[in-house]
Amino acid sequence: MIYYFAGRGAILPSLPTLRKVRAGPVARYVERNAARANLVRRAEEWPWCSLYRWLHGAADDKPVLASWPLPRKAGWAEHVNAPQNEAELAAIRRSVERGSPYGSESWNERTIRRLGLESTIRPRGRPRKEASSDNKGS
Repeated sequence: MIYYFAGRGAILPSLPTLRKVRAGPVARYVERNAARANLVRRAEEWPWCSLYRWLHGAADDKPVLASWPLPRKAGWAEHVNAPQNEAELAAIRRSVERGSPYGSESWNERTIRRLGLESTIRPRGRPRKEASSDNKGS
């Protein structure tokens, strides 16, 4: 998996996302990390989070932040602090852990084929041996 720096201290996994539609949940997931881990009550209280820097950082902090794939909508901090549903969390985590695309099912299938990412959706490990009929009862 390829990683890139997004501001000071934030390392994000590089995974294909359906840019406009699915980048929002991934950005929210990343900015919510400290709050989800109960390190702070609200995401923007974590001084190493890009959300903190956007809201409270000095003007010279802003240029070090990587540009976002979409504009921050009004009420972004409230949206980030609202809990994410379990299905969305599971899908994002699966994409991050396996390096697989995150988007709609049809977009994922096309992207997996186009980028040769079939290994990211197969079960991990060596395939199990099938029991042969010759060995039954021996």
